[in-house]
Amino acid sequence: MIEIKTDKYEYAGIEEKVSKLLTNSVWPFQHAYCSFNIDSLKRLSLLETDVQLDLLLSSSQKKVTLAKNTTYLEGIHPKVDWYFSNLEEVQAFPKAIRCWTINEEAQMIQCFNQPMDAIITDFPERAIRLKQSMKK
Repeated sequence: MIEIKTDKYEYAGIEEKVSKLLTNSVWPFQHAYCSFNIDSLKRLSLLETDVQLDLLLSSSQKKVTLAKNTTYLEGIHPKVDWYFSNLEEVQAFPKAIRCWTINEEAQMIQCFNQPMDAIITDFPERAIRLKQSMKK
């Protein structure tokens, strides 16, 4: 997942440059993009029609509704606080939900016990180990 950081500053042509870099070579992974900036995601959707695009947000209900109604978006990345404050809405949300940034083990366990599509963490090894121990 590549975050396009254009929410505070616009970098003219950044989406095209990143897209060219990723599509002009064969990589041992699939790439996807996320951004707080819906306009960056729109530009990427026109450059790469089959790529996964996700909208980053903290707790904006306006962005949640926008994501729900935007066909080229595959999911959202909300702050975890939004997720747990809107459990009824997330149950019926039609797109993937991947919360950020889940670094504490207690919060990881809480998230793993939810029908969340994924978590975003600075400690993937810890998250994998914890999730595997929960399966035992």
